[in-house]
Amino acid sequence: MEARAELDPARESAGGDLLLALLARRADLRREIP
Repeated sequence: MEARAELDPARESAGGDLLLALLARRADLRREIP
């Protein structure tokens, strides 16, 4: 996994941003549901 990050750090960053977005969305959905 570290090797892949070295080869394509931009891709790794984009993946992290996507993961954060999914986690935030899941938190929002959980908050809306009583």
